[in-house]
Amino acid sequence: MEFNFTGKKVLVTGAGSGIGRAVAITLVKSGCVVYALSRTGSKLDSLVKEYPDIVPITQDLKDWDKTRDVLDQIEPLDGLVNNAGDVPWTLPALDFTKDQLDYYVQNNLYSAINCTQVLPRK
Repeated sequence: MEFNFTGKKVLVTGAGSGIGRAVAITLVKSGCVVYALSRTGSKLDSLVKEYPDIVPITQDLKDWDKTRDVLDQIEPLDGLVNNAGDVPWTLPALDFTKDQLDYYVQNNLYSAINCTQVLPRK
């Protein structure tokens, strides 16, 4: 199936690997200007090496204020793919510590809400 996103601009979070990377590649191949965000710069470097038109953004989304500052610097966008997420522990919910829950909520929920709040302001 072919998609035509020519002239559209989209931010993809979690674009360094997995589903986010695949989405970023699919969008850029479809004519989209892709802003690829990951907390791991080396993963973005390899992505940009393969697809030089991708605009890399290295940012840890758990840092609420810094994320807002970084996203405020990019142009108005047409879309957002809130893909970033991480579950570094495979524990039953009853066994999570408060610090683990804080990490999980910051990385997987707050980050998506933060990105969603910032981008429409443009």
